[in-house]
Amino acid sequence: MAGRADEVRTFKGTANSGKPFGYGGTQTVVDFEGLRHKASVPVLLEHSPLKMAGVCRLSVTADGLIAEGSLLSNEFGTQIYDQHTNRITGRAPDLAVTDLPLV
Repeated sequence: MAGRADEVRTFKGTANSGKPFGYGGTQTVVDFEGLRHKASVPVLLEHSPLKMAGVCRLSVTADGLIAEGSLLSNEFGTQIYDQHTNRITGRAPDLAVTDLPLV
């Protein structure tokens, strides 16, 4: 993706693998069975509802919970894009959502 302001900046990555992870000193596992969510969910910088950076769709696959969406052209979407864009190709790589603090 080029860095032009009129282009949609998209991403796709694993929001959660379903494997155990540490949360506040406790090992936690997310069970995706019966998971319900809205058709699109906000992408938040630092989990802050005051820092909406984009919108994504979630799907459960054999690889875990997958988030695919686009970043806003505001300061928060731009911050994430700039941190993860390959300066050589001008493209944002497929990102693990753990790298993009999402809800």
